[in-house]
Amino acid sequence: GFATTAQAYRDFLEQSGLNDRIHAALDALDVDDIAALTQTGAQIRQWVMDAEFPSRLDAEIRSAFAEMAGGNDNM
Repeated sequence: GFATTAQAYRDFLEQSGLNDRIHAALDALDVDDIAALTQTGAQIRQWVMDAEFPSRLDAEIRSAFAEMAGGNDNM
């Protein structure tokens, strides 16, 4: 696996517009409604999966991974 920093994740949420969408969904959520918690969690996960990855972050991850791999094609 490959991990990023928490700041990179926060930048991804902000640049993709997800930060506001997630906060709006969570603000409207009835935390005592288990079905709503399940549905909202699933929706947020789908938003994250569907979001376009910022090109700068993609380039930085690829560069760091290439450096870590050190030319090893099996990574």
